Order: sequence, then C-alpha cells, then structure tokens
Amino acid sequence: MGCMRTNALAAAGGASGAAGAAGGAACLLKERLLGCVSLSDGALDWGRAAAVQYVPKTNFALPESVAVSMRGAPLAQGTDYAWDRNTGILSLPPAVGDVEVTVSAALDGTYYSQREYIQSSGTQYIDTGVYGSGNTSAELVFATLNTYPSGWWGVIGACQQDMIKAFLFDVYASGSAKCNVQNGTSVYSDIQYSFTPLTPYKVYINKTKTYINDVLVKTLSSYSYTTPVTMYLFWQNYSVSSSMYRARMRLYSCSIWESSALVRRFVPCVRVSDGAAGLYDEANGVFYGNAGSGAFDCG
Repeated sequence: MGCMRTNALAAAGGASGAAGAAGGAACLLKERLLGCVSLSDGALDWGRAAAVQYVPKTNFALPESVAVSMRGAPLAQGTDYAWDRNTGILSLPPAVGDVEVTVSAALDGTYYSQREYIQSSGTQYIDTGVYGSGNTSAELVFATLNTYPSGWWGVIGACQQDMIKAFLFDVYASGSAKCNVQNGTSVYSDIQYSFTPLTPYKVYINKTKTYINDVLVKTLSSYSYTTPVTMYLFWQNYSVSSSMYRARMRLYSCSIWESSALVRRFVPCVRVSDGAAGLYDEANGVFYGNAGSGAFDCG
C-alpha cells in the first residue's frame, strides 16, 4: 500500500543507460511513501551520490529499514545505501539509472497502535465518508473467513434505490464462490472467482476495470454518476435500506482516489485511549471507528 511520487527530472527527455551518462541527464526518482513526506526536489544527477530526507506525518514514526532499487535491481541497506531513521536521511549511491525508494512509516503508538488487519464478525462496518462516482478508484486487501454469510455481502460499496448509481464490490459465499462489481449501472456484473479463506487478496477497481491480485477479471463500460450515499467498508450503503449481509472478513488496507487525488488511505489500528479497533486515515489524519454494533477484532 502506498502512493507513487515520481520526480521526472530528465534534462534531455529522461535518458538512462549510456545515453544518460553521455548527456549528463538526471535520472527518475520514484518514491512509494506511507505515513511520511519527501523533502527532495528529485535532483538525482547521473553518476553522482545523493541524500534524500523524509519526514514522518503526525502520529507516524519512520521505519528501521527502507527499500531501494536501481534500474529494477534491489540494493542492500548498509552496503549499497545508508538509512538513518533518526534524521530521515537516505544516502544513495551514484545514480546510473532510475531509482525507486519505498518508505513505509508506521503509527508510533502514542495515540494509535498499528495492526496488520481488523476483522469483522458480521455486525460491524465503517463509513468512509466518500461518495462513489465514475471517477472513483479503490484498492484494498481483504481476506474471507472460514465462516461467512449465506448470501451476498459487501466488501465496499454504495448505491441508490433499485441498484443504480452504484460503486460496489461484493462477494457471494454459499457454495461456489463468486463476486460482482457495479459501476454506475443498474445491472450487476458477476465474476466467477474462488477465494481461499484467511488468504489476503488485493482488489483494485476503477471506472471500467477490476483487478484481483493484479490480474484483470472484469471490464465495464464507463458511466458518469455519483452515488447518493457514502461508501461503506464491510457492507454496502443502500440509499433506502439494504438486504445485503455485512461482511465477515479481514481488512488489511484500503486506499480510495477521486480522479488522481488520494482521498483516503486506511491503516488498521487500535485507538490507545479506549482500545477500539478501527482504521486510521493517513491521508487526512482521522480515525474511523465502527459504525455498527459490537467491536472489530484485530491481529
């Protein structure tokens, strides 16, 4: 989980390899950041070492290690590059190609303690506060449990009465497993897919395509619409009522974009003050607790 921040600073069109060395062009610095921001202007000159500084967001702490690759090949921390979590300074070797850096900060435990996942028993859900639209995309990692509702249950979704203007991803778990997506139409589009219980699956949905574990599983037509109600996680928000079951599942992460703007990036956590499990939105610095009954479990 994490967004990509790309600094494209190629003086002559972004050359790499021998052409970059000959022309003195800069390389691309690609950063995948969670819970922190970069202070770099992206000036990675070809053949020169560089230092990049990262600053944790409020309630986050920088990690013990970061991942760096150059020209697609992983580099070794302590050998090829140096990382100081106390200062947030990453010392990179001379750039001889595009560099990719991943820095995943974690909640520091002062007010929120990070967890791997939160788990519902069929009575909990979270209101994301986001309206779905033809410009919405979402990526989440979830796992089904060994026991589940006998009919359709919502992973993420919102829709209008009669199932129109809908942004949905649901699972049917009674015998042969399948799921469906719906994006702005009044017709469900089923996907035959078998989910292994307690195994994490990554789902990405945009206005036309749905991917499971990075494999395209469904293509829909594009429609212009906005859901009349906000999207739920662990359930479907129906503008009148909902006969859909609430999920029994684990949620490991969830990010939501509107066009290219990140509007939610949820991190599973426990609120220290009362021990309530929920999701911390790294994008806006807000805790989202259970809007249903009972309490989320976590692991």
